[in-house]
Order: sequence, then C-alpha cells, then structure tokens
Amino acid sequence: MRHLRRNLPLLLLTISLPTIAAAQASAPASADTAQDDDLHTPDADLVVTAPIDASRHSLGSVAVVEGDALARTLRAQIGDALTSLPGVSASSFSPGASRPLLRGFGGDRAPILTDGIGSIDASGTSADHAVAIDTLGAERVEIIRGAASLLYGANPVAGAVNVIDRRIPLRVPQAHVHLDALLHGGTAADSRSAAIALDTALTPHLVAHIDGSWSANDDVHVGGYVAAPGLRRDLFAAAADAYGTGDDARGDMLTGAANLRGHLPNSAGESYALTASLAWIDDGGNLGVSIGRLHNIYGIPPRPGDDEAAQIRLHQWRADLRAAVHVGGPFVDQITLRAGFADYAHGEFDDAVLGTQFLTKGVEGRLTMVQAARGDWRGTSGLSLSLRDLNVIGDEAFLPASTSQNIAFFTQQRLTTNWGRLALSARLAQSRVATDSGAISRRFTLFSAALGWEMDLGDTGSTLGFTLSRTRRAPNAEELLSNGPHTATQSYELGNPDFRAEDSWGAEGDIHLHLGNDVHAKFSAFGAWFDNFIAPFDSGTRIDDLPVFQYRQQNAHYWGGEAQIEGPIADVGSAQLRGDLAADYVRARLSNGGNIPQIPPLRLRGGLSWGNDGWNIRGEGEWTAAQQALATHETPTRAQILVNLSAQWKPLPENRALTLILSADNIFDVDARRHTSLTKDYVPLAGRDIRLTARLSL
Repeated sequence: MRHLRRNLPLLLLTISLPTIAAAQASAPASADTAQDDDLHTPDADLVVTAPIDASRHSLGSVAVVEGDALARTLRAQIGDALTSLPGVSASSFSPGASRPLLRGFGGDRAPILTDGIGSIDASGTSADHAVAIDTLGAERVEIIRGAASLLYGANPVAGAVNVIDRRIPLRVPQAHVHLDALLHGGTAADSRSAAIALDTALTPHLVAHIDGSWSANDDVHVGGYVAAPGLRRDLFAAAADAYGTGDDARGDMLTGAANLRGHLPNSAGESYALTASLAWIDDGGNLGVSIGRLHNIYGIPPRPGDDEAAQIRLHQWRADLRAAVHVGGPFVDQITLRAGFADYAHGEFDDAVLGTQFLTKGVEGRLTMVQAARGDWRGTSGLSLSLRDLNVIGDEAFLPASTSQNIAFFTQQRLTTNWGRLALSARLAQSRVATDSGAISRRFTLFSAALGWEMDLGDTGSTLGFTLSRTRRAPNAEELLSNGPHTATQSYELGNPDFRAEDSWGAEGDIHLHLGNDVHAKFSAFGAWFDNFIAPFDSGTRIDDLPVFQYRQQNAHYWGGEAQIEGPIADVGSAQLRGDLAADYVRARLSNGGNIPQIPPLRLRGGLSWGNDGWNIRGEGEWTAAQQALATHETPTRAQILVNLSAQWKPLPENRALTLILSADNIFDVDARRHTSLTKDYVPLAGRDIRLTARLSL
C-alpha cells in the first residue's frame, strides 16, 4: 500500500485535469431484453463504448446481454454466464473460478471491467482465481470489440467484457422506491441464490441505494466419469504398477479415482455481497459514491489420485466514485469521472490449513471528456491511471511482492462522410512493473491505434465495416516474475523478467444484414499477427512432482470468425415461432508451426423459440467439435452435443414486474468439457441442471 500512498498525488492530479478524458459509451439497450420501468428503460441504459454515437453501431461490434436473457443464463462466475454468445468461451478452471475468453484471448488482452474500470482483484494472476464481481447484481453485460475497445486497453480483435450494475444510481426512481429481486435454484449442484436491490429517493435529487446477494452450491453433478478417457487410462496403468509392486492401498486409491463418476469432489462454494451508495442526480450531472463487500469461498477439485482438497477464501472491500457534469459548451459537451479503490485478499487452504495468501490493494481512475459535436465530427478523449500492489505470502509464493502501474492517454475521433463513417482510436500508455526488493524493474512505453470504417448498405439498416489495428502490450507481473509452485493450479510456474513488449497487427471485417420480414444476420472474420506473443506452455518437465508451465515468447497468428442469423419462421396462433443459428471458430498457431494451448474449437449453436410478450418456450442445441489442434503436451478434447430447454412466463398484467423462468440445461446429462480449461481432464462441466429463476422489478 505504500506505493499507492506515494502515487496518490499523481492519481489526484490525473483525475482533476479538466481537459483530459476517457471514453464511456452509449448505445441503447435492446428492447427485447431490457426491463421497461422507471429504472430499467431501454432508452436510458447506455452502453459505455461510444458516448459520441447513440446508435447500436460502434464501428466494430457490441453484444449486450441484459434483462430476462441475463437472468436465464446467470451463473456464479461471469465466464459461465456468457458462453452462449458467439466468440465467447470460458476458462472453466473450476465451478468457482471461470473467466470469459474472447476469441481464445484472456487476461489483459481481453480485460474484464465493472462499469468501465477494472475489477481490481487477482483474477488475472492465475486461472484458479475468481473474478471479484457480483454477477447476481449485474444489470447488463457488454462484449465490446473494434476500435472502441482500444480505449479500455483491450486488443480490438479480442475486445473487452464490461459488467454494468446499478451500484451507483444514475436515475431517480419515479415511484420514490424501486425494488429489484432475483431468486434462483438449480439441481446440478443444489445451487440456491438470492439478490435484492432497493433504490429510494430521499429528495427529488438524492437517491440512496442498497443491494445484497447470497449464493451457495454443493458439489456439482457431472454427466459421466470425472476423469477424461485419456486420464482414466493413465490412472488404471498407474494402479496396475502399484499392484505389481505390492502397494495395494495406492492401487485401490488410483482405481477408485479412475472410476469416480456422478459428482465433482470439492466443488462446493458460497458467496455473499453487500453494497450501499448515495447519488445526487439532476439535469446538470450527477455525483455518487458507494462502498461494498464481497466474500467468496470455493473449492478446487483435486486431480484424481491427489488427496489434497484445496479451497480458496476470497474477500474484497471496494469503494467507487462516479461523477458527471453536462457542460454543454462549444468545445466540451460532458465530463465524467470514474474511480475505484479495492482492498482484496484471498487465502489458499490445503486440507483447511492456510498455505498461500494473495494480498492486493489497487486504485484506478478514469476521467472522460466528450467533445461538442462539430458538424459531422465527434470525439472523446481521456486519461486513465491504475496502480496495484501485489504481495504473495507463504511457502508456495510463486510471485515476489511487486507494484504495477499504468497511465494512459487515449482518444477516439469519428467523422461521418458521404462514403461511410470513420473512427480513429489511439492509446499512448506507460506501464511499469517492479519488485518491492528493487531486484527487477521494467518500464514500457506503448502506442496503439485502430482505424474503423463502416458504410450503410441501402436504407434497410444493413452495414459493412472493417477495422485495422496496431497494438502494443506490456508483459504483466505474472509473465515476468512467476517462479515457484502453485498448489491450487497443481503446477510449477516460470516467468521471464527479460520479456519484451508484445506487438500485434489486427484486422476484422463484418457485415450486418437487416433483411425483409425482420430477419437479421451478421458475419465477421478476423486475424491477428503477433510479434513476441507470450503464453504459458507445459514444458513436459516436473519440479517437486509438479508439471512445469513456462511462459514463452514467440511470434503467433490468430484467425477465425463468427456467423449469426435470426428471424421469424411462422405465426402460430397469438405467438410467433422464431429460429436462430450461430457459429464461431478460432485457429491459433505459433511461427514455428506449433499450436497455442487452450484454444476453443469450432462450435455451432441453433435454437427455436415460440412465444409472445407474455410467455416464451425455447429449445436449443450446441455442437462443439473435437479439438485436435494441440499444443505440445496438451490432451485432445472430444466432440460433444448439449441440448437445453427453457420456458419463460410473465404472469402479471401488462407483462411487467415479474418473470418466471424454468430451464433444463444439458438435458441428456452429457459428459462435457471445455478445451479452454487447464483442468478439463478432471473438471467436466455440470451435467443435467433443472433451474428455476424468479425475477422481480417494481
């Protein structure tokens, strides 16, 4: 924390500069999924990507999940809540720790934000660390790609995930009091959760907000054996060797591990979150502050044959500030300040004995300025600053105490012409990582830019777009400084303090088609070419009986695409039958001809829904191809088909306030695994899960 105190004057100077700003976006929420009441109005909830463009187009793509659609897919971890979207997978390390992966990218190439700033936790340090975001309190989740994502430090090809909550109110409830509540229960892990949020207008301009959530689950039911086929063969072979040497006890243990099925051991978890805030809101702007507490306990399923039961106990105190001034001047239209501070810690317990602690204190500030429109030219510019102190304590501390800081200036300028819309985004940043001992200190100057172009195809709303980007990323503390055993991931991790900055060129083309009879289609293709790409690879060696995962740097190439089409099929009675199809694919190779690990394979998804504004019945299927494009020492993943059903009903008049959702996920109880998971060979996805969700907003 001493580093934060030392740099606090710089932070205060940064967020007080009136002429510098960061970008916060604005595109209206979808009327199909938004709750239409005094606090959840589609026209008022704005996407953070483009304050200079109040349309859904952002010269890239913005996918939004909100309202009833978010309630239907909601999970304890944000990664598992978004996997139905094209191009989105999840790390799925355990049921309690799962980050979103965008087109195969994770970490700071595809950052996870909360209301436009970082989650300020240790989730980027290792795959077993949960994201410190209360998903039950989420109002909307955005996937931002294209030129606008560069404003948040993301690679434009990958994008960023932004979780929007109502932690600091932006509107005064018309009825003086507004209540949101969510109740959920599921059978696969006997999961149960509840969330409630209350907004009260203390005066015509002062709003008080309080929210809380709780969730718990038992060990997860799985649809087959815990161990994947290849691992089962290895366990049986090891058992035969043990029997052959007279070690019958170990042989029995290994045989039992190979035959374990039906439930995933040590996968139970529990969490709660509490937040309180005050906000002043009037026509000239708003000012709000909040303070919140998050607590999360979850188990890490052991590798079969390993009798250690690791558990992570996480807590975070967080304070947030949001302020906006509607200037309305000839040069500046609006200035917005967003800042957050967090004190985060988690302990890793082995058989209830504390082994390693991760302690993080961080602060992030972001000041935004939206330029006044000048004819067809609009723009936004900004400055952000983030500081993080990380200290890992314990015998298995694989990272030294370190400080990371990043300061960045960025801008996006847009021009509308007769032959299309142009957007130029640029980001100039300075990043520094240093150990507290002073033994290692690395500083990087980073310039990135993206150019987007979009044109209308006729007058139907169809568009054609293209984005070209050049980005530069600094290696993070984990990639530079890791050196030691990490029990929770059951690996020995090695970084390299001499890594150079990572450079990439990216290109993406997309076409949005609005066809007759309310049919919508979208197709996109992308490529990214990296110099000095950094990734962890299984070295095939062992230290202290742990597999060594070593960060390496070499050139790499990603390419792939997504396709979606959705529209009506027929009117059946008072309801409409609609269909949708989606596909995504990523391929990632190294310059030496090898493959990058944990890349999602080809996936196809299709669904049929029948209903109207008051009720809806939906069935969907997802086929995931086998992944045979493997990195060295990586195991294959078999093809799988998952089938889901759901029914949604709004029983109250005018279809308002209350939504009931009954869903059945993986109804055929398939043994399913994600290739993107480091633990896929012994942490399968949940089996059949019957879920009941009630969502109330009044």
